[in-house]
Amino acid sequence: MAVDEMTRTELSPATSGVAGFSNAYGSALTDLSKSLDRLGKLKAVGAQVEEMNLVDLRKQLEEIQRLGEEVRVHAGQLATKTANHRMAASENDQREWEAAFRSHLGQRSVEGAFPHFIVFPIEIRVDFGNEQVLVNKRIVRKLHPKAIAQIVERELTRLDRERFNPQRFMKAMIRAFDVLTAESTAKGIKTQAVPLTEVHKLLTLRTGLSSYTATQFAFDIYRFRRQEERSLDGRHVVFGSSKTRAGYPIPSVGGRAEVLGSLEIRTEKAQDHE
Repeated sequence: MAVDEMTRTELSPATSGVAGFSNAYGSALTDLSKSLDRLGKLKAVGAQVEEMNLVDLRKQLEEIQRLGEEVRVHAGQLATKTANHRMAASENDQREWEAAFRSHLGQRSVEGAFPHFIVFPIEIRVDFGNEQVLVNKRIVRKLHPKAIAQIVERELTRLDRERFNPQRFMKAMIRAFDVLTAESTAKGIKTQAVPLTEVHKLLTLRTGLSSYTATQFAFDIYRFRRQEERSLDGRHVVFGSSKTRAGYPIPSVGGRAEVLGSLEIRTEKAQDHE
């Protein structure tokens, strides 16, 4: 497309949302990318320092000037329009984003609603006001639902590949329970269960692993509950539901999410009903 022809061509009016962005800027971004690609191939002009092919050099410089102007026009139009693009001008934009996000995650269980979602154990908070998305505590500047879904998938894959030793985790739970109940007894308080928040706090203090986040702890509980064997030396690990909703939202084996708030170690052989 000639430069003067591009100058006369207006981009689609700035709209909002994902589809609005694609419709308004998709074609122009593709054209800009092609111009940059052609311009990039002309970097071979540097070889003329040792070649001195003046005929070719003049042609290369003319083409660089033409493409440079083409890139300038494309970029200028886009810069003006994108400065006014709004990701969510209406609830329809929000619904569109959420529907696309869920669609790109396929069969994954997505809890919550715009702007806060949980794809266990990953928390996603969409913040269009600051043009960012929080994936757990990581700030992501990509706003397209497909891009966020891909980031979530990669993180889930990474977590699934991490080694998990259920026996070691079970021993850690029993030790934490014994320490916390002993502390309660010393204060004259008798208890059958201890808060999971205190268990997590104890684990991070004793190991010095401040990077062992509440999300990772919840994910380890989830993985442990998928094991058939949850007893060690006649002591059975039981996680109790929270009555106050203060705890860790964790999907059960069947997929239904529940908030777990306590840990109990039973000495009997009876199995819990998690």
